[in-house]
Amino acid sequence: EGLPASVPAKVPNSANSWFAYLLGITDEKPTGPLQVAKYATLPDVDTDIADSRRQEGIEWARRRLGADHVAMIGTKGTFQAKAAVKAALKVSEKFKARWGDKVDMMATAITKTIPTRQQPPMTIDDALAESAEFRSHMRQWPEELEAARRLVGLTSHEGVHAGGVLVASVPISDVCPLNNAKGIMASAYD
Repeated sequence: EGLPASVPAKVPNSANSWFAYLLGITDEKPTGPLQVAKYATLPDVDTDIADSRRQEGIEWARRRLGADHVAMIGTKGTFQAKAAVKAALKVSEKFKARWGDKVDMMATAITKTIPTRQQPPMTIDDALAESAEFRSHMRQWPEELEAARRLVGLTSHEGVHAGGVLVASVPISDVCPLNNAKGIMASAYD
């Protein structure tokens, strides 16, 4: 249908490019020998379609295979230290009684005293050890601190991958749990 697509040369398992060729996804015949990954995996064919035309590709797959054979890839975000502390404080009746309509502002101010670190992610215990200001705040809120510790690592929200699409020869629900994420059918796996 005139939608340019390509299978990237950087496909990690070259067997995937053979699958793409044999399934007619690409006319480009792979040049290397068939190599199978150390661990058996389902074929994962990455096809690049321009962002501006991605939806056309998804609609084409739905028309060709049926809407129940195509789904977006769902994503899950988890609570990290700052978000867990903020959430625990904002639902605390004691914190709400103390701060009234300033709950969000005060919870945000307290979480700003947690040091920022990406790798490895900042933990609540590390924040307590590294930030005297955070430690001082949390001495006033021990129950909320414990609640925040229990939240870390739990799912905080679900979303939809910006470009990840699942396509199957059978209805997706036969091989993967589905979830309604933001009004879009998406895999319930991350």
